[in-house]
Amino acid sequence: MRLLVIILTVFLFVLIVAFTLFNLSERVNVSIFFTEPYIYSDVPLFLVVIFAVLFGAIYTGIIALVEGMNLRLNNMRLKKTIKRMESELDYLRNLSISEISREESSPTSKANKEIL
Repeated sequence: MRLLVIILTVFLFVLIVAFTLFNLSERVNVSIFFTEPYIYSDVPLFLVVIFAVLFGAIYTGIIALVEGMNLRLNNMRLKKTIKRMESELDYLRNLSISEISREESSPTSKANKEIL
């Protein structure tokens, strides 16, 4: 997977360099928020493309960071649940038959069975 990311990154870098070399003399007008006071004239086209790519990379990085944190938190919750269930399973495995029959005859266990 890392090799694929490296290959795609190098490919994107080569494309940006090629685009820059072919469009060094091109100039464009850039309008921000589609209003008159925010129009920039004669901006090199390659700068617009480079800023767009950088903005996309930063946005993607932020989304990946948030998703990674969410995944780690979810994994921690699941590990806690697994530990709790394993300890409950160990407790149930170590119960003797006489303790099980006492628990089944207690009034609280009958109430718990009715709830289930």
